[in-house]
Amino acid sequence: MNAAQTYETQRLGALRIFVGTLLLVRTTPLLYLVPGLREHHGGPLFGWPDGELHIGLAGVTLPVFAVQVLVVLRTIAVVLFLAGVFARAAGLAAAVLGYVVWSQEPFSFIFTLHTLYLTTALLALGDAVSARALLPARVRSPGSSVALMRAFILSIYAWSAVAKLHHRWLDGSVLRTLRDAHYLSGPIVEHLLRSEAGLRAAAWGTPLLEAAVVPLLVFRRTRPMGIVIACILHATFEVSLHPDVFGVLMVGLLVVFWPRPAHLPAIEEQKSPPSSRTWTQSQWKTSTPNEHSPASHGPAP
Repeated sequence: MNAAQTYETQRLGALRIFVGTLLLVRTTPLLYLVPGLREHHGGPLFGWPDGELHIGLAGVTLPVFAVQVLVVLRTIAVVLFLAGVFARAAGLAAAVLGYVVWSQEPFSFIFTLHTLYLTTALLALGDAVSARALLPARVRSPGSSVALMRAFILSIYAWSAVAKLHHRWLDGSVLRTLRDAHYLSGPIVEHLLRSEAGLRAAAWGTPLLEAAVVPLLVFRRTRPMGIVIACILHATFEVSLHPDVFGVLMVGLLVVFWPRPAHLPAIEEQKSPPSSRTWTQSQWKTSTPNEHSPASHGPAP
């Protein structure tokens, strides 16, 4: 690996630890140590059956004991992913088991956990498991791993903007409902969303800024500006809507867009060495007789 590949692998490894820590906090009793998070119904782990009758997704309901086993296995997988022990398999297992457990109580869906599960799976598929790990996996393609995470993050901002392009959001009705139901609070709500003009400005400004973040993050020269705008957006959401750990997660994920130090070279993916049976073009030219060589006309008289 060159210096740039090492840098990106280390950055992905740090991101794995960050995401694994958030997922562990969000699905275990550590949740109660962080004020402001949405609490679950009191079981020892998130998704633990509460003894009430639940209908699983698509009518598929698992036995209570089976769900308890899945919850424990999910937690073990998260710990292994965080520690970097068989992290590729552990990360994928944590995401899959998380969705299976959620399917047993569909109305407990939290978009933050959905994003955490997807992020965990994508990091497990890439080279985030190859650095800052107790048992690091073999490095395969740091550049592709970074590109995958960037595409995922860009899609979150893009689809978030697209989802708001309907009349009930753009005329301020959604924000008005959230404000009146006291889901929105804080100084920004008091000063901006108390008037109809402020509601419309926020309703139009939010998707416009989310959409603007996408091209700003795509191009290298504008990435710092895109990161700043994204951080301001999430800070605003955090003080007004308190969206669980979603804002913390997204700000942390933005690290993959931060420019590498200028002295590092460009990433060049490792290429397989040519096979001993593969002849280069120059070898063919020197080994194949042509019409001007003596060999092409037979032995000299």
